[in-house]
Amino acid sequence: ELAPGASWLGWEITRFGRSARGEKFLQGEWRSHTEVWQQGRPLWIERLWLPAGEEIFHSPHGLAGQPVVASLAWVGQSVSPEIVNQARMLWSVQERQGEAGVTELISGLLCRYRGSSTVEVRNWFTDVWQLLRLSFLGRRATKPRVWQV
Repeated sequence: ELAPGASWLGWEITRFGRSARGEKFLQGEWRSHTEVWQQGRPLWIERLWLPAGEEIFHSPHGLAGQPVVASLAWVGQSVSPEIVNQARMLWSVQERQGEAGVTELISGLLCRYRGSSTVEVRNWFTDVWQLLRLSFLGRRATKPRVWQV
C-alpha cells in the first residue's frame, strides 16, 4: 500500500537453470505474484505462472530458448512518451543479445526482458532506474555497493 503521491519501483530477474552446465527449465514450475495498491486502488497486479517443459522453453510465446526473463515496474505517477523513448534508447544504444520492450502504463512504466544474460538485464534496469530517479526526484542515483559485487 503506497502513501498518496508515492511511487514504487521493483524488478525481478529470473534465470531458469545453469546455462553453463547445459541445464534447461524442463521440470517444475515458476510462479510470481506482485501487487501494488494506493488508497485502496490497484496500481499494479501481476501474476505469472510458467510450467517447465521443452514446449514452453522453446516456444516464442514462452522462453524462446532463453534462460533469463525479467520485469521492471515503476508505478505511482504517469510517465511522458519522452521517458518511454529514453528507456527504449537505453536498451538500443548498447550492443545487446536479448529481447526487450518498454510499455507505458496508466500510472507508470513496464520494462521486460528475455535473453541469456542476467548482467545484461541488470545493467539496463540500473540505467532505467537512474533515468527515473533523475527525472522524477531530480537526484542522481548512486548504485548501492552490494550491486557492484
